[in-house]
Amino acid sequence: MRLGEKTKEFGISKFGNLKSFAEAVGKTPPDLSRYLGPNPSRVPGAGFLKKLYELGCDLNWLFEEIGEQKNKKRKVSDTSENDYLYSRITKLESENKKLKKKLLTLAKPLKE
Repeated sequence: MRLGEKTKEFGISKFGNLKSFAEAVGKTPPDLSRYLGPNPSRVPGAGFLKKLYELGCDLNWLFEEIGEQKNKKRKVSDTSENDYLYSRITKLESENKKLKKKLLTLAKPLKE
């Protein structure tokens, strides 16, 4: 099972339908559909993964291969590994903001 399929599985199991899931993650249903299914057109970024975590999605389950997780139902969990992944995502978001700020500073003289 791929990431998009697992994301869809989590959303439907937690919210009952894709419309409610889209509202919960702050996306429109068409935007959300780009992340779902066996061949999604978009890969979720740190912000989307952070939102899934905050909604109770077990990020370890989300990224596990299907063979490793067969017959286990660990979609919602408060594991220390989840906490680690959450803190890592938060740190990466912070670093990303700093880099964007530096790039804007560097690009400013080019515009003048």
